[in-house]
Amino acid sequence: MTEKIFRNLQAKIPFLVVGQQHTLKRFRELGYKTFSPYIDESYDSLDDDTRVYAVHKEIKRLLSLPTETKTQMFLYLKNITDFNYNHFFTQHLGTAKNTNLCFWYEV
Repeated sequence: MTEKIFRNLQAKIPFLVVGQQHTLKRFRELGYKTFSPYIDESYDSLDDDTRVYAVHKEIKRLLSLPTETKTQMFLYLKNITDFNYNHFFTQHLGTAKNTNLCFWYEV
């Protein structure tokens, strides 16, 4: 994981990951929530080339949704982004002063 994920946590922005395989799996293992079923996260387990294509396909799907649907989805995702924000600042940042999580946040 990189600081880009943690910047989205701070900003409370939903995200897709174009990164290493199983990044979202590791994110969940750290106690965070991801955006399934609103965002198709099946790409997380795919190999590199297939994963990039799957993320691109999901982005196109999300962009093609009607504005009203996107607005409703964003409201549902707000619960997840709020949870992740609070989890980061109460569980990780507060207890891991010398870890990479703090470094990523401070960048």
